[in-house]
Parts: sequence; structure tokens; C-alpha cells
Amino acid sequence: MAKSKIDLTNLSIFFAEWEKQYPVETWEVGGVHVWPIIKKKIFFITLVKGVGQTKRPSLIYSKIFNKVRKLVKAWVYIKKLKLEEATFLFSSIYEQRIIYKNKEFNRFIEPLMDYLEGEGENSYFLEYPVVKENCANRPDRIVDINSMLPLYSSSRDKNRYVEELKQLPEFEAFLESVHEKTGIDARYHKNKLIRTILSIKSWEKVYTKIIKLTKPKYAVSLVYYSDAHYGFNLAARKLGVSSIDLQHGGLGKAHPAYYFSKIPVEGYNILPNIFWVWSKSSYKDINIWTNNTPHKTLLGGNPWIGFLKQKKKNNIKLQKLKPVVLFTLQPINDIIPSYLYKVIEETKEEFEWWLRFHPRMSEMEKKSVEDKFKDLGILENITIEYSSSAPLPLVLEECDLHLSFSSGSITEAAILQRFSLILSETGINYYKNLIEEGWAFPCKEKDIQIIKNKIRNILDQKRNLVSEKEVDYRETLKLLLKQN
Repeated sequence: MAKSKIDLTNLSIFFAEWEKQYPVETWEVGGVHVWPIIKKKIFFITLVKGVGQTKRPSLIYSKIFNKVRKLVKAWVYIKKLKLEEATFLFSSIYEQRIIYKNKEFNRFIEPLMDYLEGEGENSYFLEYPVVKENCANRPDRIVDINSMLPLYSSSRDKNRYVEELKQLPEFEAFLESVHEKTGIDARYHKNKLIRTILSIKSWEKVYTKIIKLTKPKYAVSLVYYSDAHYGFNLAARKLGVSSIDLQHGGLGKAHPAYYFSKIPVEGYNILPNIFWVWSKSSYKDINIWTNNTPHKTLLGGNPWIGFLKQKKKNNIKLQKLKPVVLFTLQPINDIIPSYLYKVIEETKEEFEWWLRFHPRMSEMEKKSVEDKFKDLGILENITIEYSSSAPLPLVLEECDLHLSFSSGSITEAAILQRFSLILSETGINYYKNLIEEGWAFPCKEKDIQIIKNKIRNILDQKRNLVSEKEVDYRETLKLLLKQN
């Protein structure tokens, strides 16, 4: 839909211009602040692959049958649902799980739940769009909120929301500017926005039901900027519950969900009250705009790193004969550009290369990477299985240098005192603080020799930087429990 290729730097500039030019902080439809939604959708439509694909149409009788079946299932599930009061509600999409000790484990949420349980505090894990009880770690504490959703439709309000959208001040002029700069059609954007608001309002009803049953003090989400979690935050706000977003990756000015230059006096009602971040660097990224607003930043620590460090005595270090260079891959269009294959091929005797597949990479994408190394005759020189299956913090601790385009593993590497070489403009924009602090190094060049020399130079450096003291997530939970 975009007129021409737009990079993250350009898009960040566009967002800043629109926030300055238009009263974006005042736009509400159905009692929902829509600017965070619009920012997110523009970002994903223009920069992320696979967005905007339409579903195959289904026959009308099939739709009716599926709707009735889901309504019955939802009614039965809610009738059977028995929940006690809980101090914390946690919510996440199922895809955030990883395999840990042969079970599907949410590495950022379940360490928190385990600690709270040990302190005698009850909590529930609200998961969507699927729940796989046979595979999940501790299925006894999971609530299948997606099964409840069909009973909480907001579709009857559609016409009212359409009329409210028409009344937003300067909204039409804004859409014209968006079309001019990105190629996104205004009609598409309006239709998508209305559907999203309807979805958020439905999710708000689901979470309201759960909150009223459990009476929590905190509502914690992982990746707050989904329709479901916008609704979670909205429900929590209306019922006087503190909402928290758990950091899951890169933050900062370049990320549309983690930077706003205009804030309503009462704050954006679909954003969390509190942003829980891993490190001081991430704290700076968020606090630069949350300071003196209703939204707050909490230096809470990385639960996954902290959890694994408690188990570290059982960790067996691997024997390394050469410096280990870890390359964390991402499900982007060009997973490994040709010039980086060449870098790896030419340094296979000098470095031990470890590749880590991203959890969202398809089997086809993984196979294409392995086939390329096989064609080059160096597949046996590359470590993939261990570096992809072992917990990321443990793998980072084993490596001598970390490479990535823009992965959140760059932040985790710095926490673990490992240098990163950042290979994209997007990553460089995301992690400016870490570059300034000396834990990350920019590399926009695609010249093979330049990249090899940068790798060598970084490996020669000593880790003599003053690193911050790691925050213990358990202490953060203690603090939150004392506050309420």
C-alpha cells in the first residue's frame, strides 16, 4: 500500500510531524483513544511483512454454524469458570511461549507467577488465542479468554463509532497526509480502525468479567499493543486496577508503541499505567516521554534472566576453541543477506558461528537458511540446534560477540555484559542508548571486509565498561505488593 519503500527513520519523522500538526491526543471513538492504534497500524502496514493479507471468504452457512458453535462453547466455558480473588492477572498471546524442560513456558510471566505463589499470592494467566493444556507448563492457572470472546460482541455499536469518527477534528486532513506520505488509502484506514475499536471493546468486556470475579490489584500484559490488551488496559483503568506492560524486546523512540510526544492530561486510556522495563537503558527510553505524565516507568528487571540465574549452578558451560559469534535471526524479508553469508563463509576458521532461529520463523524459512549453508559447504561449521533451543540468556553468556539486525536480544546481551554489532538502521535507531553506553556498535555497511574488521575489533575490546547492577524482579514484586 505504500507508494515507495519507507524506512523506520522516515516513519519516525512522519509520526513526529503528525503529532505536532494534528490534535491526535484528543481523538476518541467509543471512549477509546485512537492515536496509539493508528500509529501501530501505520507502522505494521508500511514496515512489517505479511500485514494486510485478507482471509479467504467462507460460505454463509459455514459462518453461521461456526458462530453458533462458538457461542455455545463460550456459554459453557463461562458457566464452568470458577475463579478466586487474585492479586495479579497476567495476560499474553500463546506465541510468547518457548520450550523449557519439555513444556511450553512463558519466560517473562511464569517466573513472576512462581514467585508470587511462593509468597502465598494468587494469580491467573489469561491466554489467547489458543490454550494447549497438554503442552503448557502449569495449565491449572490458565484462563482461556479467547473461548469467552464470542459472547461479548460490540458489533451493534458500529454505526455510532462511524459517526464519531467523522467528527474527529482535522482527521480527514491527517488521513490525506498519511496517504500522501505512505500510500495508505483513507477508506482502508477508516474501516480498519472501526473494526479494531469494535474488537477492543469486545475484549474490554471479557477482561471486565475476569477483573470483577478476581478483584486484582494489578493487570499485567506482555506486548500491550494488541486489540486484546488495549481492552485489558481499558477495563483495568475503568475498574481502578493498575495496568502494567512487561518489556519483551526493543523499546524507544523508533518504536511507535513506546514513544509519544503528545499525551492527554489523563493519559492514553488503552496504554498501561506502568511500563516495566529490564534495564536503565530501557528506562531512559520510556521515561523520556512518560516523565510528568500519568504513565510511569518501573525499573523491574528481566524475569527470564533472573529466573535462569537462580538455576545457573546446574548450567554446564561448553568448551570453546575459538571466539563464539552469535547471530540472532529474525523473520524479516531477507533473513541473512548474501554479503553476511559471505562474511560467515570467509571467517569459519577464525570464529565459531552460532545461529539462533527466531521462534516465529517458519520451518520453510529455517530450511532455506540451512540449505544455503549446505550449498556453501559449511553447514557443519555452524552451530544451530543448541543456540536455537537453549534459553537465550544462557546462549548469550556463552558467546563472545552478538550480532543482530534489531532483535530485543541486543538489550539482553547488554544486561549480560556482552557486546552487540547492530546490522540495520532500524536496530541502530532502537538502541541508541546502548550504542552511547558502549555496549552496542552500529554497522550499516554491507562491505564484507569492513564487517569482518568490526567483528575483530570488538572481540579485541575488553569488557571494562561499568555495568549497572541487575534489578531482581522478585524485589520489584515485593515493592508492588507493599504499594497496595
